[in-house]
Amino acid sequence: MNNNEQIAGTGVDPVVYESLNHISSRYAALFWEGIYFACWSISTLKDIHMVFLALCENRYHDEAFSLLRSYSEILSLDWEAELEVIDQIHELKEHFMDEFILDTEEIIIDLLSDNE
Repeated sequence: MNNNEQIAGTGVDPVVYESLNHISSRYAALFWEGIYFACWSISTLKDIHMVFLALCENRYHDEAFSLLRSYSEILSLDWEAELEVIDQIHELKEHFMDEFILDTEEIIIDLLSDNE
């Protein structure tokens, strides 16, 4: 697949797709670190992850993104300009949140292994 082709069925250019993966990874790490240091509970991280997962599995990506923004504001995390752009385009939000869920699962696994 060349860079001019879109990811099958998503309407997202592969370069944009890769950028979203990097943004999600970076922001997920900051976000979950903030949540963890606010509550010191992996159980709470899992509970919040389950809410994001349920929203995304039921195709409520816009609502999941809004929830992410709300939690970010509570944690006083910077809401980057890239996230403002993502917020304007549903397909980008959908892919971003799906990647955010995958990144979250890896972060929780890492935290569990660090706390054993």
